[in-house]
Amino acid sequence: MVTQNDSTKDIMARAMGRSKERFFDDVILKEIGGRFVGLIRMGTLIEPRSRFSMENIETLEKQQVEPDQKNRQMEGELILPRHSIFELQKRSSAVLS
Repeated sequence: MVTQNDSTKDIMARAMGRSKERFFDDVILKEIGGRFVGLIRMGTLIEPRSRFSMENIETLEKQQVEPDQKNRQMEGELILPRHSIFELQKRSSAVLS
């Protein structure tokens, strides 16, 4: 049960903190004096939060594209041709001998 003076944040926190058996139950909205005002559907509370989460995921995915491209480019620059690796191995063996 929540009152008209409760903040949206508080209502969300209380509704999201309910047990799994009661999670999807409607939230009872009352006046401060205790008179019943109405019900808040859980879907009404969840929908904006889901939309916000999806927008955040999309933003994070877009932000990750450039670093991924740079990482692939750097990895490509670090890969030595096979014959260069053998040359390095020969040189290091010669120095150690």
